[in-house]
Parts: sequence; structure tokens; C-alpha cells
Amino acid sequence: MLLHGIPLAFAANRLPDIHDAERRRDSEAAAFAEVRAVLAQHGLAHKYGLALLHKHFDLAEDEVLMEFTDFENRTLTSRPVKRGDPTLADAIETQWSLDNDTVMTACIVFCYSDPYATPSHRPSHQAR
Repeated sequence: MLLHGIPLAFAANRLPDIHDAERRRDSEAAAFAEVRAVLAQHGLAHKYGLALLHKHFDLAEDEVLMEFTDFENRTLTSRPVKRGDPTLADAIETQWSLDNDTVMTACIVFCYSDPYATPSHRPSHQAR
């Protein structure tokens, strides 16, 4: 996956480490309100929100970060998967970086969804 000719991993790897990321400041409340107003104007306030863009580790050029849910143990796990991993075919993009003029520059996280399961998110992940 490329972002303007740059590997997606590079886009994710340039994010600040969680230990270096700035916490939300009270002075940012106006910006949050503006984003919420724009989403509400388009009927999307209940579909999208904001997330702190950060990383916990670097990704290889052939990896993306994917979330897996274990409903029984109420655990959400994020881990790298190779771009060719078959679970990506049913993945749902869940986070995007909007840091330049391109509307959706890079998907940061995918969430595995099994369309044949009920609920559609896979109850647990078995290592492949």
C-alpha cells in the first residue's frame, strides 16, 4: 500500500511514539467542536470521531496494523499483519490520517471482520 508513492508503513512509522505524543489540551476544545459540527452537518457525527495519531512500534514496509477482538475475554489486540494476509480481504478501515490536502491519506488501523460470523467481528483470532 502506497501513500503518494511512499509505503504506508513509512506514513505510520513517522507518527510520534505514544510516550512522546502530546495529551489533548483544553485549548483544543474549539477545534474538536468544529470537527464535530462538520461531521454533524454531513450526518456523520455518530459514525466518525477523533483519535490520537501515534505508534507503539514501527511497521515493516509489507505490514499494516490490524485489530483483533476476542469477545469471550473482552480483549482487543492490535498487531502487524502482512499485506497479503487473507484477513485483510474482510478488514474494515477504522483510522485515517488527514494530515495533508488528500482527503484520506493513510489508513492507520484495520479491524478484522468476518462477514459470515455473527456478530460480524470474529469472536477470537487463531494464528495462521
